[in-house]
Amino acid sequence: MTDEVRGMWEKVDFSISSSQKRVNGFLKESREKFDGGDYKNAVEGFLSCVGEDPDNLEAHYYLGLCYTKLEDLNKAIMHFNEIVLSRYQYIHVFRVHGVLGYIYTLQGDYETAKDHLAKCLDQDEGDVKTLSILAYISYREKKYEEALDYYGKILGLDGENANAYNSMGMIYIETEEDIEKGISICKRALELSPDCPAYLDSVGWGYFKKKDEIQAIDYLRRAFEIAPDNQEIKQHLKDVLNI
Repeated sequence: MTDEVRGMWEKVDFSISSSQKRVNGFLKESREKFDGGDYKNAVEGFLSCVGEDPDNLEAHYYLGLCYTKLEDLNKAIMHFNEIVLSRYQYIHVFRVHGVLGYIYTLQGDYETAKDHLAKCLDQDEGDVKTLSILAYISYREKKYEEALDYYGKILGLDGENANAYNSMGMIYIETEEDIEKGISICKRALELSPDCPAYLDSVGWGYFKKKDEIQAIDYLRRAFEIAPDNQEIKQHLKDVLNI
């Protein structure tokens, strides 16, 4: 290194400003609160971060996660958009697209959700969480073959994904395309998770569709005993018992 270049670097101030020290302190304390599940108080600290440093993408990321946990989805979207629209690159930007895809799915804005989820698949075409959300969207849009294709991809990546088996089976049951096949597939989910009330409910509902009320009541009763407050299970049992 020449004396001229060395002289230039010696003039650069590498010390951390008092403002940046405060931001780092807010981040550290707020991440600890977030990790402990104290999302409401974590929000206050992260808001202090962006108050001092509006371009702090780490703080915006955690604010988005906090507001998602607190079910304040519009605020979550606002902070996640600070990241995806930023002139700076953020290391977890594909995670942000994934969470935005999830949020827009919850809000029923499936087209916007698919735009974000497509970016996730560009990064990792085998991302099971993304494929699961896309499968759900296809189901909600009544694109059943497309949904089945997504679940097939998921099971190709994770042959013990009980939720994918159950969801795939329920498509065959609900559409009445092949109820027997649907029951068989849902039973595979139940084999993987024998005490899951949702899977017991699916098998029971399949038997109801098949007009096998004895089997239907048996599975739905077991589901109800595990999750007595689940409204869908309760309604299915009422339908079977005709009460």
